[in-house]
Amino acid sequence: MTTSITFTPGEVSRYYAARVPELKQSRAAEWRGPCEVHHGTGPNFAVNAETGQAYCHSQCARGWDILSLEQELTGADFKTAKAEVFRLIGRDDSNSDRSTRRIAATYDYVDEAGQLLYQIVRYDPKDFKQRYPDGAGGWIWKKHPRQVLYHLPAVLKNQIIFICEGEKDCETLRDHGFIATCEAGGANAKWLDSYTQALAQPVRIEGEEFLKEAIILPDSDKPGRQRALRIAKALKGKVFVRIASMEDEPGIKDISDWFAAGHSEVELMYLLEKGLTRESR
Repeated sequence: MTTSITFTPGEVSRYYAARVPELKQSRAAEWRGPCEVHHGTGPNFAVNAETGQAYCHSQCARGWDILSLEQELTGADFKTAKAEVFRLIGRDDSNSDRSTRRIAATYDYVDEAGQLLYQIVRYDPKDFKQRYPDGAGGWIWKKHPRQVLYHLPAVLKNQIIFICEGEKDCETLRDHGFIATCEAGGANAKWLDSYTQALAQPVRIEGEEFLKEAIILPDSDKPGRQRALRIAKALKGKVFVRIASMEDEPGIKDISDWFAAGHSEVELMYLLEKGLTRESR
């Protein structure tokens, strides 16, 4: 992805000194170092010293401009990434409302044992950023090397799992007695093989193993529908899959809106029963 924002060579140097500190900056037209995206060790990450365009010639096999790289490294949306890049390079951004933001919520992503891996920080005005502990009481504001499903321990232990588009909807469902998960990053996030593997682990009930059932609850918009189809395709043949739509109701974008409109847990189960196709292996 390429944006229309350009940077001076000095700004390029300051950004990469902050974000890719092992990059060997020199007088050459191209700098080399290890890739921070996949946490590589060899000099396979190349940066154009003049424009800041970067390319990983190893595991990632793709490129970024500075702003898209910032989004990749931190999990932030474009607006937040732009404000952070401008802060790092010392450029004034008069259109940024970063100083007026406040943290509205934090969502913990944990490993199988329940130990914190990273947090998604939700801001008001609406923005998202990822951070993880630095081991000294502070935070590293970038994407954690290991990405997991939200509420991973509950996902592994239970048979029926709702898949939402964001953490807020997962918490709404949990408040109503359901088990729900999502991946960090919203509708455009990449669905990883490790997410499928976690959901594909069977559940043992009274000595017997059962496949999980994944119920995908997409937001009522085009990105939400596209995401639901991507996930269903990834899960096909590994778990039972349903996609439940709320698009028949005007003004309802997601499951949080749906419950806020006065619907109940029983109505949700009815929606699923009258709902959509079920795939099984």
